[in-house]
Amino acid sequence: MNDKNLFMTISAQLEKIDAKITTQNWEAANKLLKQALAELGDRYTRSDTIDDSDMKLIAADIQEREGRPDNAAHVRRRILAERLELLGSKTK
Repeated sequence: MNDKNLFMTISAQLEKIDAKITTQNWEAANKLLKQALAELGDRYTRSDTIDDSDMKLIAADIQEREGRPDNAAHVRRRILAERLELLGSKTK
């Protein structure tokens, strides 16, 4: 899948994720977020990208294990949106 198609796919997934977050379905939101982040992988990076978001994802994993799935979902959603924006800048 090329970057443009990946961007469109992840954007569509983000809409579904936002619906889960709106209804506070944290388990489904976190599942979809993890899948979208895995699908995106590191395709969003460029040679000049400095990315420390993996540490934030580790923190989200900890928050989820500690019973705060809402915090985990919000962190993951923010990271996915940032990575998606970077991918979008590559496709222009």
